[in-house]
Amino acid sequence: MSPIRLVLGGATGKTGSEVARHLVQEDGFEIVGAVGRSLAGGDLGGLLGEGRLRGIPLSASVSEIGAQADLYIDFTQAEAAVSLATEALTKGLRVLIGTSGIDSEAASRLAQEAARRSLAVAIIPNFALGSLLQRRMALELGRRYGRVEVVEGHHIAKRDAPSGTARDLRDRLEAEGVAVAVHAIRIAGLLARQEVWVGGVGEVLTVSHEVTSRRAYGPGVAMAARRLMAVSGFFTDLAELCPELLAQD
Repeated sequence: MSPIRLVLGGATGKTGSEVARHLVQEDGFEIVGAVGRSLAGGDLGGLLGEGRLRGIPLSASVSEIGAQADLYIDFTQAEAAVSLATEALTKGLRVLIGTSGIDSEAASRLAQEAARRSLAVAIIPNFALGSLLQRRMALELGRRYGRVEVVEGHHIAKRDAPSGTARDLRDRLEAEGVAVAVHAIRIAGLLARQEVWVGGVGEVLTVSHEVTSRRAYGPGVAMAARRLMAVSGFFTDLAELCPELLAQD
């Protein structure tokens, strides 16, 4: 079977570089191009100090990449992600976005463009398995207790607040009729942490998930990328795209 040929946007960023290092080790993937506007013209492997990524040039846009590709993966910033994803769809690539902060109007435009071309777009707020398990527990707790407090904390450079993960959980809880409040913390020394709090008479229960390394996102990205090649449509949920992640025996 031919490998999935992919282009990675934001490949020199903190998350994109960890995803690149993971995917270059995974069977069935070939990174054929990378987008890094400020470092365009450089060599991805040389910039990351990763020999297996040498020879992959950085381009300023998806449209500048001459190599044939199947999939575009984005870990840039919200304002760049939409235009880069649109370029990728125009070139006939499926699109997987891990960038946070994309508003509903922009997401709708990407969904329409994907449908027009019979392609697939996924905008996933979190690729960590632990986050999906926390969400499942939070929904159960919300149904039982009726009110949930969500406290999410990220590194001080994260631009959107609350995070996409927290907003997604809030929306799902509210759809179940659960009262929910979300609190966002941006502080140095923290990478990504989310706590779900419920309380009753004489008791408090918390469910916490913390990412201590961006390496946690690699396996989920690889799984989503493989599945995206076999479907069309618009996805915003890793569990919907890859239902086996939460399958119960």
